[in-house]
Amino acid sequence: MTFKHLHTTLVAVAVLLTLVACETGSQDPCPGAADLNSGTISATLDGAGWVSSGNVYSWGGTSLEIVTPRVDGYNMTIVGQLDDTGAIVQEMVDYEAFPFTVVLDTGAEGGWALLYPENGASFSTEKGEGGTMIVQGLEDGNLLGCFDFDVSDGSVAVAMEDGLFRLPQ
Repeated sequence: MTFKHLHTTLVAVAVLLTLVACETGSQDPCPGAADLNSGTISATLDGAGWVSSGNVYSWGGTSLEIVTPRVDGYNMTIVGQLDDTGAIVQEMVDYEAFPFTVVLDTGAEGGWALLYPENGASFSTEKGEGGTMIVQGLEDGNLLGCFDFDVSDGSVAVAMEDGLFRLPQ
């Protein structure tokens, strides 16, 4: 069996497992994401409300990329390469194998997140506690999901919690 065949087989198994999980009555993994306006990301940043509008998701190769403009002093970037089973995120979206989870850490585990303040060093999940992003599904051309992560610049930690997104491409 070639690597390509093995890879295709693994993706197919991941899709089937996801479909079986969905059919058995799994709950909404990201309550509230479907209620957002298209292009919106909402979260709490160190306990304070943080909302960014006019956002989209894009693909950098096979990686899902979410990049925001500056809001309340921070830009945010989330990149998802692999889900928590090792499947390629773009293939999971293409096959609509929802929901799936991306571990946000150094990138080797699946993805990472960054916060860029107006002044000073960036905050990363690699230096912080990390977190997760759940990609819930597609609805009316929008990718729905949620996230939580803790980032650090090496000395100061910042928590981004209860994050939700509803993004067109």
